[in-house]
Amino acid sequence: MVRVGKIKYKNGRRSLAAHPPLSWAGVRSLLVGGGWAFTLSLVRWCVYHRIAQNYTETKKNNAKFEFKVIRLQPKIWNIQPEELATIGQFLHSANMLAATYCPPITTSMGTLPSPPPPPSSTLPSSLEKSTPRHGIYVVFCARESENSTNFTSWISCFDPCTNTWSRVSSIPGLRENHVLKDFATTSVGDSIFIIGGRLCRKERNILSNNNGLDEFSEREVQVLSTVLRYNIKSDEWSYCAPLNVPRYNFACTVCDDKIYVAGGQYELVNAHSTSSVEVYNPSLDEWTSLPNMNKLRYKSVGVTWKGKVHVIGGFVHDYNLNQLVTYIGRCSVEIYNIQSEKWDLVTGMWQLDVPPNQIVTVEGRLYSSGDCLNAWKGHIEAYDGNLNLWYIVEGSQIKGISGVGERLYITMAPIGSHLYFLAGYKVVGETSKTISIVQRFDTSARENAWTSLEPMEEEGEKELCSHCCVVTLS
Repeated sequence: MVRVGKIKYKNGRRSLAAHPPLSWAGVRSLLVGGGWAFTLSLVRWCVYHRIAQNYTETKKNNAKFEFKVIRLQPKIWNIQPEELATIGQFLHSANMLAATYCPPITTSMGTLPSPPPPPSSTLPSSLEKSTPRHGIYVVFCARESENSTNFTSWISCFDPCTNTWSRVSSIPGLRENHVLKDFATTSVGDSIFIIGGRLCRKERNILSNNNGLDEFSEREVQVLSTVLRYNIKSDEWSYCAPLNVPRYNFACTVCDDKIYVAGGQYELVNAHSTSSVEVYNPSLDEWTSLPNMNKLRYKSVGVTWKGKVHVIGGFVHDYNLNQLVTYIGRCSVEIYNIQSEKWDLVTGMWQLDVPPNQIVTVEGRLYSSGDCLNAWKGHIEAYDGNLNLWYIVEGSQIKGISGVGERLYITMAPIGSHLYFLAGYKVVGETSKTISIVQRFDTSARENAWTSLEPMEEEGEKELCSHCCVVTLS
């Protein structure tokens, strides 16, 4: 049986018992994706967690507050496929319950918010002494040009210890006004690897924009199998063995100093995706094909967790155009067991039909801050593997900032127990300037977890070509 619980206020406020009951078919439907524990945790989080946040305010009003925790009989039901249609209705009902009694915390979805603590340009001395020095490496290209200078892709490095940016090197082998997009950037040891992607040509439009600058459009040229290696100590580039399958918008992760790539798109003309997987051994400079995933998918996120390769979410291709199958696929995760060399398909682990933007591991836990439609949601989410549930990390919701314009990019980097958010914005009132903002979230802190480093302003506008990677410098 399912007991949704009761909330009674003796000062006359509306009780939960008066709310329409949740759909039983919807509860059963959710069991397909995440099991009974997920259903329990979902309702508890939507209702109980938000009500608990307002408990103090209720006490101030001298209202007596009673809550009976949701209980779910741990029993296995025979689920029918047609019952999946009520998933959306159940989620809507659960969120309506939460919104009725405790309004959600609102944040700015258009910009990366600033944290409550005052800005600080340096890290705590304890952090500098206890952790090795790292560099966060990001690949950029210019958005527009004030003259006929050549467009190119380059690597920049952010040093968290000194709060400084430096331009490291340009990507070699690119023709004039050609840039790389939708490739993977990852690191092994003291080397950065640039894998696959799309080669695009920047072409000048006939008319200039409102700022008097030339406008450029992009024309896709080629899907690449190229693999480049940059050694940060020797400042040298080298070509590695190419991918067996050219691809872009694919998942990539490192496990045991080997690089795994999975899925992605292999043609420019259409959205055809692949389920092929391969692994690169930097010591041997060799790519080895692995068993295919269960689904054709692209724009997935790759992450190594608990010693296994995880390919999370993404757009899933179904030749029969079955919307139900496609929805379940986008919410699923492919898990590769290196020892058994087999893929397991786990449904409901991502729980959204929109592909994730980034997912990283910090001290054995998965963290996400957005999806491919909204790279920053105004808060950070963590994954509870026992309950198969993503939840908002306490203290991670922060308000928006003023004085900056459109967000140009945002990327997330894990270092120790911290998450670094590197974002760039247009400067309000300026024709072509970018302000770079770096904010750090301490996942181990109980309060005041956010720290804002001093922002920096630079000429020109740039865009993110691939998500960042972290390299240990010393």
